[in-house]
Amino acid sequence: MAQELAEAQRHLATFPQRTGRRTKAHRAAARKVANVYAKARRKRLDFHHKTARALIRDHDVIAHERLNTAGMTKTAAPKPDPGQDGAFRPNGAAARAGLNKSILDAGWGSFSPGWSHREEAEAGALVLLAARRRFPGPGHPHPRLQRIGPVLSRLDA
Repeated sequence: MAQELAEAQRHLATFPQRTGRRTKAHRAAARKVANVYAKARRKRLDFHHKTARALIRDHDVIAHERLNTAGMTKTAAPKPDPGQDGAFRPNGAAARAGLNKSILDAGWGSFSPGWSHREEAEAGALVLLAARRRFPGPGHPHPRLQRIGPVLSRLDA
């Protein structure tokens, strides 16, 4: 699906940017990109529903971390260069953009909201954990976090 989206976006990018009226081919290319995004969204939601259903069916108590995905995917603030007027220092925006895309692609924000009503229907317990502010260094996970079950990754991986 990622290659299909990349191909559709490349084709859409070949059309001129500034034009008064869009051609029929341009509209078709834009529609193709929109359809690929819609398909990815449907696949992501289907995966979330099936995974949530399986977790609720197989476990009595589910604990998950309440993540602030809106704050995690904010754009990097510009850093003005004090030595030059109108110039800016590198702020890691390109790296941040890639991370933001990965977070949004995995759909962390849309995975957990549907759990509460399902847990109530199944008479199970749902525990929301506050996000931790400090983490151990890379490669040194907390001992309790080593027992976590499946790791959810991108759809196209």
